Amino acid sequence: RCQDMLRKETPWLAFEQFKASDGTRNPIPESEVAATWNTRRNAQFADYFEWVFDAPGASFDTTPWKWACDTGKEDPDWTFTEEGDEDWTFVHDAGNTAERLGTATKVATGEAFRVRLQFAHRYIDPGLEQRMSGGERGCAHSHLRMWRLAAERAEPTLVLEDDIQLSFTRSDSSLGEADGHVFTRRLALAMQHAPSDLDVLYLGWSGWRDGHSRHPKDSGEQKSDTDNYLRKAE
Repeated sequence: RCQDMLRKETPWLAFEQFKASDGTRNPIPESEVAATWNTRRNAQFADYFEWVFDAPGASFDTTPWKWACDTGKEDPDWTFTEEGDEDWTFVHDAGNTAERLGTATKVATGEAFRVRLQFAHRYIDPGLEQRMSGGERGCAHSHLRMWRLAAERAEPTLVLEDDIQLSFTRSDSSLGEADGHVFTRRLALAMQHAPSDLDVLYLGWSGWRDGHSRHPKDSGEQKSDTDNYLRKAE
């Protein structure tokens, strides 16, 4: 599918498939990919938002109720209603500091609890140690191998995931449909505007639409020009 799409949408692009690392066939040494990682390393731009009980004076005040990303899933034990006109989403609202409140109701008893949305700071400080699965280590090793390959080349290397889609309806419908021509034009513009000494240009990821650096640096240091290019290309 991916190769057929690239031939159709970007005939100018010479490409090759890069095989992923398979740890079951070729064990991945810990000297290259760690067996564990700490959430403080990515919590600044990950979806660690949760709804907590907002019950001052109660023993369960501020204790977590449910991850924000799980409130839309069917739950036989709870119903949830968020205050306001639109429900919160990480993709569009991660940088919004306005207070978000809601009501969680137990289905069995009808008991209602006030809940508040907050970022789970324990994932930054001190951070939680997580063990990497075999698939995660294989994915990380594949990225490491690709980094090494790109570093050896004099010309820029374009890396695309195998589930990439170049043809889709854009988030702003007034811009029309996305396709290979749009991708080619925007890629060229991105390369023109990027600093000449830039190491990496992220074209997109499934995260907050306004950029990669959601949390200010603790030191108060201003973001560099390079940080500004770690953004999602719409």
